[in-house]
Amino acid sequence: MAAGLHGELWIGDASGLTRRSADGLRVLGKVALPPGFSPIGKIHALAQGADGSVWMSAVGGGAWRYRNGKWERPAMLPRQGEKTPLSMLADNRGRVWFGYIDNEVVLLDGERTRSFGKEQGLEIGKVALLTEYEGSVLAGGADGLARFDGTRFRPVAARPAQALRGLSGAAAGAGALWLNGAAGVVRLDAGALSGAGMDDAGPARIFDERDGLRDRTGILDVGTMARAADGRIWMSTAAGVSWLDPAAVASDPAPYKTSLLRTTVDGKVHDAGPSLVLPPAPGRMSFAFASPALSMPERVRYRYRLEGYDRDWQQAGAATEATYTGLPPGSYRFVAQAVNGDGVAGPQSDPLSVQVTPSLTQTGWFRAACALLAAALLWALYRYRLHVQARRLLAIERTRQAERERIARELHDTLLQGVQGLIFIFDAAAQSAVQEPLRTRLDAALGRARGMVAEARDRVHGLRAGDRHPVDLGAMLAGLAARVGAEYRREIAFTAVGEPPHVEADLADTCCRIAEEALRNACRHGAASHVSMELGHAGHLLTLAVRDDGIGIDSEVARAGKPGHWGLAGMHERALLAGGRLDIVTGTGEGTALRLELPLTAPQRRECEAAGGAWP
Repeated sequence: MAAGLHGELWIGDASGLTRRSADGLRVLGKVALPPGFSPIGKIHALAQGADGSVWMSAVGGGAWRYRNGKWERPAMLPRQGEKTPLSMLADNRGRVWFGYIDNEVVLLDGERTRSFGKEQGLEIGKVALLTEYEGSVLAGGADGLARFDGTRFRPVAARPAQALRGLSGAAAGAGALWLNGAAGVVRLDAGALSGAGMDDAGPARIFDERDGLRDRTGILDVGTMARAADGRIWMSTAAGVSWLDPAAVASDPAPYKTSLLRTTVDGKVHDAGPSLVLPPAPGRMSFAFASPALSMPERVRYRYRLEGYDRDWQQAGAATEATYTGLPPGSYRFVAQAVNGDGVAGPQSDPLSVQVTPSLTQTGWFRAACALLAAALLWALYRYRLHVQARRLLAIERTRQAERERIARELHDTLLQGVQGLIFIFDAAAQSAVQEPLRTRLDAALGRARGMVAEARDRVHGLRAGDRHPVDLGAMLAGLAARVGAEYRREIAFTAVGEPPHVEADLADTCCRIAEEALRNACRHGAASHVSMELGHAGHLLTLAVRDDGIGIDSEVARAGKPGHWGLAGMHERALLAGGRLDIVTGTGEGTALRLELPLTAPQRRECEAAGGAWP
């Protein structure tokens, strides 16, 4: 049965469709079923569209449309209309909606269709209900109720949740939406369903056998509710047809104040009182409460909350006891409240203050002591780690010093002694030479050799003494510049910015070796006529800049070195091992600029001292 465009009724049965007047007394017309259409099952749904077309669906017969005096199969619907809709709706905008058993809703707008399923928010299972309420289209079925928001379906919630299960019919009346479902007849308040609030319908009033309803609707039923012209709402169930008058339905009286009867902790009963102090680590705790109900007490539902533990009300249903286990130490307040069938809550119970005493291990000072102990253990582990690192570095340094002493012995006993012997031989030869020019050249060579021996002896002394004694780096670099300049007959200018620092011998040796290689490269390979060297320092950083006006170095050679030559590679390695950085800016025909940055303290010493160890 479906309402027509002008208030008339369309009624379908095995003989066809009958069009009757609004009072049902006059037959306005009849329409035979489609040719070859046999009564293979009951007619599921009827609807009349804005253009006057009548839509029909029947069990096993699919969907049909009657217009312009003939029946036709709507090819735009699923499976060219052979898929049977369970429910239909012609809305106030002239659109026709179709609901199917497999959680699908199809919207027909003109000749265009749109399909809605799980991806479009529809999750209600069998769609046995399509209705329009407060300007919104609602779809109901086995698993709930959903609202179409213009783009997709959104679920509608209610309390209790089972009130919206197994829906098969709907009608509007007396400021409410009435639904027929598995829970019985359900009333949703119109105020909660209006506007954006429709997504939460609030508390639902359920009418069931206690109110005179005969049985419930079946799982395969559709179209089981309608509103008559006199305002009464008719519904069908498995046991027959019933009706109710929405205007005559009285609201349940507001519940009385809930009383707290007793509290039970680990089997021990405590009388109701304003406060309760419990020993540490209580096990099972239960609160018993009740509210007097003079009319239909079975409709009363309870909720409770343990403030300080629960964030919101806990729904107890018809149960009159709340149970908690393993409450942590702290202060709590327990309250309970009764709610009637209309969702109206009564006064809260008098609060019960509950104090759970902390055990020794739950006190704040115990936790603070544990935290301090953990921090002390971590600090001890950290110090132990530093001690291990310091000992490791100390062992490395001792091994290093032993190796230096071995090399010093080898140099002294082999190379230095051999060179010293050669000096004696050449000195004797020079004394017997008769040509003055030759003797002069031999004397110069011998002087150079004696200088090299003296320098080598200093090196041996430095190897044995270690690298901690400070030296005047400025004086060393000035002497180096003078010696290399005299050797290559070049002008090498040395400048010290500020007071030249005294540095450890190892660091001074690294700086001088890099500087000597740079000066010799400028004079020997760079063909420079003028070379400058500048020493500076800022804070803990030592800087050395060497510049020349020579022919420069190919950028690839400056980066990777020349095959078979290790001068540039050695400079970079020395700088890296000392914890410093060497940059070379050069180009063919552009001269060369070298900048060296070294930390004033040796990296190994810094690591050892930072680890708390004593440097040897």
